[in-house]
Amino acid sequence: MKNNRESGLEQIIAPGKIPSRFPVLDYEMERKYEKQASETSPDYSEKYSTIPEVIKATVARFGERPALVYKNNGENSFITYSRLDNSASAFALALMDKLSVKKGDHIAMVMDNSPDWMIANLGIQYAGAADVPRAADTPNEILETIIPHSDSRIALVQDLSTLQKLPNAGRNLDYIVVMDHNFKGAAGNILSFSELMEYGMQHLPEKKDEVLDRIKGIKGDDLASIIYSSGTTGTPKGAMLTQGNYMNNIEQIPKGFNVNENDRLLSVLPVWHAYERQVEYVMLGLGASIFYGSIKTLMYDLNRAEHTILAVIPDILNVLYKATMKKISTESNPLERMLAPLLIAGAKKYDRARRILNKEEPEYREESAPVENMRLMIAAVHKALYAPLHSLAQKEIYSKIQEKIGGKRLRIVTSGAGPLPSNIDEFFSAGRPTIPQISEGYGMTETIVVDFARDHKHNKIFTVGKALSGIEFRIVDEDNKDVRAGEIGLLKIRGPNVMKGYYKEPELTSRMIDSERFLSTGDLVRRTIDDYVRIIGRNDDTIVLTNGEKVNPALIENELIANQLIDSAVVIGDRKPYLAAHVYLNSAEAEKFAKQHSIKYFSLEELETNKKLVGYVREIVFRTTGNSKKFAKHDVVKRVVLHAQQIPEEFLSQTRKLKRKMFNTSYSDQNEEIYRR
Repeated sequence: MKNNRESGLEQIIAPGKIPSRFPVLDYEMERKYEKQASETSPDYSEKYSTIPEVIKATVARFGERPALVYKNNGENSFITYSRLDNSASAFALALMDKLSVKKGDHIAMVMDNSPDWMIANLGIQYAGAADVPRAADTPNEILETIIPHSDSRIALVQDLSTLQKLPNAGRNLDYIVVMDHNFKGAAGNILSFSELMEYGMQHLPEKKDEVLDRIKGIKGDDLASIIYSSGTTGTPKGAMLTQGNYMNNIEQIPKGFNVNENDRLLSVLPVWHAYERQVEYVMLGLGASIFYGSIKTLMYDLNRAEHTILAVIPDILNVLYKATMKKISTESNPLERMLAPLLIAGAKKYDRARRILNKEEPEYREESAPVENMRLMIAAVHKALYAPLHSLAQKEIYSKIQEKIGGKRLRIVTSGAGPLPSNIDEFFSAGRPTIPQISEGYGMTETIVVDFARDHKHNKIFTVGKALSGIEFRIVDEDNKDVRAGEIGLLKIRGPNVMKGYYKEPELTSRMIDSERFLSTGDLVRRTIDDYVRIIGRNDDTIVLTNGEKVNPALIENELIANQLIDSAVVIGDRKPYLAAHVYLNSAEAEKFAKQHSIKYFSLEELETNKKLVGYVREIVFRTTGNSKKFAKHDVVKRVVLHAQQIPEEFLSQTRKLKRKMFNTSYSDQNEEIYRR
């Protein structure tokens, strides 16, 4: 199917073979990049108010540069900005002429990452319609909720297998468009993308002005998308996002990250997700290029894409971290196995000293001058003391990671859509300057989608950086009063990025957005003395023990999964006297443990109750949660249940976040049994 689709693409948009044009970068070139970014970034000040306007401006500046890069029969092929614009215009014309799409119509997109997705999406935007995107593997029952609720007139589906999901969901649709280029149409309202594109290409020369007139009629407050996100909370709800909502990030992100048309993004996250989609819009607004890869072929793509920017979720960084540690423990010679932990520990201590000296360590209270001076003096000593270990770690460990994730070209790694575990953040930070420090951001679909970001100028570890320009925020207590720096409170956001509301859900919207247009994110955070923000966890996830103590389970879970043996963990204990945890084992590591300890078993499930393994995991959990430097006494997990298999996919969102309420409901009987033992 994949090769067939690519041959169809060739017929329609005639891609070329990608030239080798990206320079190898290093940190000495950073100032050059900053200068290039300031000289070439478009001026957005009251100039562009919509996505189509930005794309048209990019085409005028960089028409013959590669916009979309994709794998084609083992080679990298590309589509220029001019061809992308021409193809999007042709599709927009077909929507307008053949399918009678009017400004403000809603069009569902049940598709995965590909150049087709972006062509179709921009075509929808050019036609003044709003897209309703989901992945091709979205379960039937969710499509049966989303498509009718969104009042979509048309649905674009990836292929015939996706089409088969629509008997009920597509009952009220005017048209269904199959994107597979081999599909040539069927009876009734089922159409082929190829045939629509052929019509658009044929008639575009004489009707181009019709598309341009439609674009001119689009305003900043017009609807661009309805993105349904059940996330971790249950029933899907549609966030109404305007052209102006998207434009806020398109304008602001390049200013902090020093990106320009010479950059290339490796796209591996689902493009229908708000985080990935917004990053791609930013790239297209600059004239940069996007390489379409996937999580399934990540390691191959990392070596193939020649990317300078990598946008990921924490789960991917955790996989890279564990792969590195596993390689050290299993494939190195004995001397390397002994030295590697020492080098990493030394690199971390050097990096922390460097951060303290450079004022890059988050501070939640003002220290007296004598205390601060002593802290700086100790940091200076540590930096000098651990410099040799840091230098050796760059050569022996981090240089190998550099080769795996993109080589010297890679200069920006962003992480979003979930909190970055502190041990992962610390590990990658210690790899500077060999690998880029992670630039963690924060946002949500409802605030599309970057509200805070650690950029080149504001990159304090363990935080999500500062609020983007134009975004206001409050951190409040239970009485809606502002809390002081260092105190934990609920984050509320106001700005041009905040959605119109939830589609056809006025009551839910009013609960989410107050009379002053501050949106309640539902996230608990802390603010540093200089306005950096650290995410603590979801307010709804807070566990309240019977003694009244409050626990954030995500912080504990993130620490536990740092261990190679633990794939994932779910901490429980609401209205109980103490905490317990479901621990899901990494099957390969569990089998390795069994072999090392001569444990006989016929199935992985037998290991769940093996005394030796259970005892070992309990010790890991007790030691981790009993660390008084990171956790309070009530954070200690006292009971553990092992699971030999990975956590079921049904309990994870598209961005690998735990659907905690669903999990606790499904495991309610087992949870009660844990506390009866």
